[in-house]
Amino acid sequence: MTGRAGHPSARIELGHQWLSAEGVVRLDAGSIVPLDCPADELVELRVDGRVLARGEAVVVAGKLGIRIREVAANEPPDRADRRIGSAQAS
Repeated sequence: MTGRAGHPSARIELGHQWLSAEGVVRLDAGSIVPLDCPADELVELRVDGRVLARGEAVVVAGKLGIRIREVAANEPPDRADRRIGSAQAS
């Protein structure tokens, strides 16, 4: 995944929700799709599939942002995921 001018782009996941084809067809302006995570759960900041950090979703000047709460070390993706996950549990 590459952003502007060849820079890597970041991906931030707020949550997930599975919708049936019928559910997708019924979406309209004003529809609300609930996500599967608590509102106070940390979101993940990923670049090239690697978790770099976790933080909380915030609003900055009318736009969504992320306040970093945990930073992963330069570890392989699976180890960084486990390290961050164990830090959140403590």
